Amino acid sequence: MKNHVTVGVDGSAESRAAARWAAQEAVLRQVPLRLVHAVDWPLEPVFPGLGRQDVDRWADQALTEAAQELHGRHPRLELTTRCLTARPAAALAAEAADAGLLVLGSRGLGGLVGFIVGSVAMSTVVATDTPVVLVRPPTTRTARAPAPATRSS
Repeated sequence: MKNHVTVGVDGSAESRAAARWAAQEAVLRQVPLRLVHAVDWPLEPVFPGLGRQDVDRWADQALTEAAQELHGRHPRLELTTRCLTARPAAALAAEAADAGLLVLGSRGLGGLVGFIVGSVAMSTVVATDTPVVLVRPPTTRTARAPAPATRSS
C-alpha cells in the first residue's frame, strides 16, 4: 500500500474542501498528507503585471493557510507541503505517483465539461494512474421546490 495521500491546493474553495477531505482520509488510513501547490510560470499573458514575488507569496499563503487549518483540525496528522513551478496537472500527477490517493478540488456543475470538472483536475486525472477523488465544496444554499403556479382570473 502506498504511504501517503496527496492533495492539490490553490486557495480556492474547492481546494480547501479537497484538503479537508484529504486530511480526514489520511487520518483514517493512518498515513501522512502531502499538500501540493503548482504554478506554471510565466503568468504574464493571463495576469498582466503579476510579478514572480506576488505569485510566490500567494502560493506560500495558500499552502500555509491550508496546513494551519488542517493541523488545527488534526493535530497528530503528519503534513508536508510542496510548492512547485511546473504545469499543475503534470506536477500533481508526478507528486501522486507514490501516493495511495490524489485528492483535487472540482468545479461546480455547469454546461461544459470544463466547468463540471476543472481543466487542471481533468488533465491530472488523465496523467496519473493513482486513484483520484474530486471534491466539491459544501453548498450554503438550500434547494427550494418551485412555487406552485397560480392562475389569476
